[in-house]
Amino acid sequence: NSMDEGPNETLWMGTNFGLICFHKNTGQFEIFKDDDDKKIERGDIWTVKFDAFGSLWMGTQSKGLLKYDNTSLLKTYSNKNEVKNSLTPGWANNVREISGGKILITTGGQNGSGGFNVLDPETDMISIIPNNEIAPLIWGINSFYETAPGNYIINTFRDNYTFQPATKKIEKL
Repeated sequence: NSMDEGPNETLWMGTNFGLICFHKNTGQFEIFKDDDDKKIERGDIWTVKFDAFGSLWMGTQSKGLLKYDNTSLLKTYSNKNEVKNSLTPGWANNVREISGGKILITTGGQNGSGGFNVLDPETDMISIIPNNEIAPLIWGINSFYETAPGNYIINTFRDNYTFQPATKKIEKL
């Protein structure tokens, strides 16, 4: 579903069957195993992206946003209605580092659930904008591009838009 180049001549792949790492220097594949609760090896991973600090971010269909720091710990960010600091509902389908070192995650799902999520890795706080607050009838964000700090082009299931999260200003392209 997605690939990103990692440190030490590695290529990381998010698949429908979990996370796989290809070591270019040896030609060997490694299937990532997470022995605690099988979050990685049994989940659909839609997107993988390394940030400037070397952390691997994975957007999944049913396990939320996962972060891997090449340690034995795996941090999970997901939607939990009872937790204020959680992602919008739906699967995490896009993960990118944006200006200021923050991580932007889009989620999508049925009936217009999902939205725009900005994670500050320094404070571990998530700012959210649900899809229904961005524009009526947006069922999900397929992809986005940051044209300048705080300005985005987003592709949805219906149209393309310019979007400014700070003001929630959206214009159809």
